[in-house]
Amino acid sequence: MKFVKVSIILVTCIILIVTGMTIISLVYNQPIPRSDISSTLSKTQYLTPIEEDKEWTVHVPVPSIMNKELLFIISTIFGFLIICVIVILIRNYKYSEALKEKIATISRELEINQQDQAELTTKKIEVEVAYEELTAIENEMRSNFSLLEKKQAELEIAQKQYHDVVEDQTELICRYKPNGELIFANQAFCKYFRIDSNNYKGIKVKEMISQSERKTRSDHYASITKEYPVKTTIHKSLLPGEQFRWQEWADRAIFNEQDEIIEYQSVGRDITERVIMNEKLLQTRYSLDHMNDLMIWCRNDGTIIDTNSAVTSLLGFSQTELISMNIMEIMCADCNLDMKQFGEQVLTQGGEGSFEKELLAKDQTRIIVEVFMSSFKYRGHTLFLLCARDIRAKKTDEALIRQAFTQIEKNIEYFSILNDQIRNPLTILLTLSSDLDNDQFVEFEKHIHKIDEIVDKLDKGLMESEKVRSFLRKHYWEEE
Repeated sequence: MKFVKVSIILVTCIILIVTGMTIISLVYNQPIPRSDISSTLSKTQYLTPIEEDKEWTVHVPVPSIMNKELLFIISTIFGFLIICVIVILIRNYKYSEALKEKIATISRELEINQQDQAELTTKKIEVEVAYEELTAIENEMRSNFSLLEKKQAELEIAQKQYHDVVEDQTELICRYKPNGELIFANQAFCKYFRIDSNNYKGIKVKEMISQSERKTRSDHYASITKEYPVKTTIHKSLLPGEQFRWQEWADRAIFNEQDEIIEYQSVGRDITERVIMNEKLLQTRYSLDHMNDLMIWCRNDGTIIDTNSAVTSLLGFSQTELISMNIMEIMCADCNLDMKQFGEQVLTQGGEGSFEKELLAKDQTRIIVEVFMSSFKYRGHTLFLLCARDIRAKKTDEALIRQAFTQIEKNIEYFSILNDQIRNPLTILLTLSSDLDNDQFVEFEKHIHKIDEIVDKLDKGLMESEKVRSFLRKHYWEEE
């Protein structure tokens, strides 16, 4: 720091000295016009030409007292100035430490001010950016608000339309709290359960459910979760007048932000007729599956579309195997039945026909069946129902009956011959007994009459046998 100050002092002194010397040089070198050259030559010692036909410069050593006084004054002034500068620099040097601290303080303040200014500039930029962002947000909010107002108007229109749609629906629609209190019910719901459409709030939904269904209904509600918010169930409701009706309900749980159920929305419809029809169909199917007769439904080309349990039980095929098989695949290879031709014949004969064929089981067992075939229309297609009955026992019984009839014929014929064979000897014996005495004849005749009575009984039995044969032949056997 001291070196800097000394350097400043020296530079200042040098500047002052150079300035003084320059002034002195100017005083010594005064230009003389050409008109005064002749008068000046006598007073000067040297004359230096500068250029031809131009002014001449004369160097003279200050011949007048006036120039000396001027030089003295100028030297005194510059000396005084030099002394003042030296004094000022000495005084400044004396207070250099305080000045240094002051300058350092000012520098720090300036630096702080510059930092503050930079921060202020940065903050100003940030404020300007934030202001622009806020302006953009404000514009966006204004736009969103306008859009929101538009959406609100559209929502009100949609709500009105939705309300009209809900009210016009034939489905039963309601909303209720988790405790079962109704919040909303459409006209169809109120009309169905016969409640006032203006005074339904507070009515408990469980009061409309039959007592036997409430436990099942509670389990149904317990199964509804956030992951599975919609569940469908069928239950029986109790209507006014002790009338039970069946409904199918789609229940949706509505959750809050804490994933708690705050209400339920249910959409239902009456399916009582469908339930009754399904029950009848189940009863019919149950009856068909427990029949001993085989029931086979097939198309016009013989493709099987359904069977009852007796078919699978008798033939050994599963239901899956039978479906899509052709009826000819379960008949013996020597069966010459043309299903299509027979179907047309059945249609021409009033939709019914019968025949006897052998069915082939899965284990290749031949089963003689008597088939009754009928046709019907279903959704524009002609279908056939084959009702087959296992007649193997019947065929066995027919064989036995045939044998019995044969034996009866033989017995009747034998008894007829036997009667003749007995009566003829009796007549001869009765003729020959005339030679016996009275006691022997009476005894002999007595035995003859007993034999004759037995033969009469045989005749009566033979006549009864012929009547029985005629009856059996008429009702149980037809000769081919």
